[in-house]
Amino acid sequence: MTCISKWLRAATFRSRPCRLPRLRNKSVRLSALVAVHVVAGIICLGAGAVAAFVKPKGGRRHVSSGRVFLYALAVSAITAGVLLCFRFQPFFFALSVLSFYFGFSGYRVLARNGNAAHFTDWFAAGGVVAVTTLSLWWGATGVLGADAGIVLGVLGLAVVAALYDLWRFAFPRVVIPMRSLSTFEHLTKIGGAYIAVWCAFSANVGTGVWSQIAPALIGTPLLLIVANRYWRKWRHGTATAPTSGKASSGAIE
Repeated sequence: MTCISKWLRAATFRSRPCRLPRLRNKSVRLSALVAVHVVAGIICLGAGAVAAFVKPKGGRRHVSSGRVFLYALAVSAITAGVLLCFRFQPFFFALSVLSFYFGFSGYRVLARNGNAAHFTDWFAAGGVVAVTTLSLWWGATGVLGADAGIVLGVLGLAVVAALYDLWRFAFPRVVIPMRSLSTFEHLTKIGGAYIAVWCAFSANVGTGVWSQIAPALIGTPLLLIVANRYWRKWRHGTATAPTSGKASSGAIE
């Protein structure tokens, strides 16, 4: 346990001067940008909770709250990217990339409903690969410093999902023998995005190295339990597969 704590302390983000060229720190603009980022994060937490617990899944309230969650994720990710120029906080930026891509991919997998990937799908997945490649270079050149392990670990989760999606886009005729695969992907990816948002929130408001990973330690097992529950239902034919081309077609009850 002592070794784990030491590793976490080494991986925990610490504020440091940015080695990269950055914009001049305008306090008013920066404060406004931070406020937008924080508000977007809070909206994500609220809208995500509504989408998770409201029934029926695929109903009007579920779809509406899910869209709010996705839009707020987009705002959070964009503002995190801009804030990186003012305050070099790669851990929080990595969480924003992870949460947005999981959320975006989880939404799009139902919206496509088996159809060919759109340009935005390719662009988003390719963007994750590009950001991860850049971060690998930053890690190799010492820009990330002691944060390299945790940052690359978080982005590694995002790039695995992105590479899987790119494979599915490139070879759409490959059939994975699982009923309601799109709905299952929607459930797991959106759930992963929500956990990532909680990780970012708790790391900002909490104290100690465990605050960054507590939501993941709690949320990941719960997500696996729920995912396994619905996988078993779909496996035995007690759940309905999605039939609509809209993102509201999930049949989770």
